[in-house]
Amino acid sequence: PGVSTQTVDHFLATLGATSLNGIGTLRDFDDLYRDFVVSNLLDDPSVSDGRYGYDPGISPGKVTADDQFELSKSRPGAMGFAVDGTLPPYGARYIEVTGAGPGDLSVRFDAPDRVELIKNSDSASGFWWSVSADEVDATLMRDIDLTRVTTASLEFEAWYDLEADYDYAGVAVSEDEGCTWKTVEATSTTMANPVGQNPGIAFTGTSGPGTDPSWLRQRVDLDRYTGKKVRLQFFMMTDQAYHGAGLALRGIKVAAVGFDDEVAHARGEVSDGWKASGFIRTQNAVKADWSVQAVVFGSGGINVVPMRVSDAGSMAATGTLRVAGFGRDTSRVVLVVSPMAPVTQQRVRFRITGELESDRS
Repeated sequence: PGVSTQTVDHFLATLGATSLNGIGTLRDFDDLYRDFVVSNLLDDPSVSDGRYGYDPGISPGKVTADDQFELSKSRPGAMGFAVDGTLPPYGARYIEVTGAGPGDLSVRFDAPDRVELIKNSDSASGFWWSVSADEVDATLMRDIDLTRVTTASLEFEAWYDLEADYDYAGVAVSEDEGCTWKTVEATSTTMANPVGQNPGIAFTGTSGPGTDPSWLRQRVDLDRYTGKKVRLQFFMMTDQAYHGAGLALRGIKVAAVGFDDEVAHARGEVSDGWKASGFIRTQNAVKADWSVQAVVFGSGGINVVPMRVSDAGSMAATGTLRVAGFGRDTSRVVLVVSPMAPVTQQRVRFRITGELESDRS
């Protein structure tokens, strides 16, 4: 759906080792994004191999620093700084540090190396998730044999964050092995169809009464299908514009026939019987890679120095960087912080600190 990070990865791979303002050296979308956030600060093709400048016909406007610190050894309390913040994936925070020095600027970065897929998951055993994107038609299906029961219901918990009246999710039933489908009523579904996007009866908007989505218990009456073999389908449909965090499902069960997805998951049978297209089973975490770059304005010009951020264990990432000659050879440093994680929109916290130390040179 749409242009994904994988699409950009494929495009970069086709370029090979070309000299197109440094773009031929980029391996993937994350590499491109690192250069992009610095270009938004500099827009200067004279830096490095030209990768940090826009074409002459494009004038996006330079960003300004979100945080500014002036360090000085002569002022009490002015020898360091600290920023505690949060960022969405592929966001950026610009932290400007100036000062008289002289000394070395020592910088430390700490953050989680995982980011949540949805808020308020509270689900130790995991859940099914529809993924979050534009132009999605995700489905999760399984066959249920109701031939030997006279009453039945589908029960589950749903968490959803959908563009109200434009994006929909819900449950459908097929009596002919998936040739035709009928959407069915659950506890929180609606038949309202103000802009013609509702496929029948479905969820839309945000689950729960608050601003943030919450888990809601759902029940679907299956009595009309007893005595038959049917196919159940959970679905989510999004349009080409705005999209929310999607649909999450847990605790799926049809007690009348002894089906309980949580029990199956505990036995390691989570994929048994399910046919998932767009849905994944997850523990609500995806790997987050961090980019921390120091844009150093020195007497010899502008240099972009990446910090090496590595796994520190216990689902944490950390890194350090030292800028020598701060206040002497270097008049200004802008630290650019960016988390990079696919498919999720959830913000992730970080902490970055700096201290003016004795000049080692």
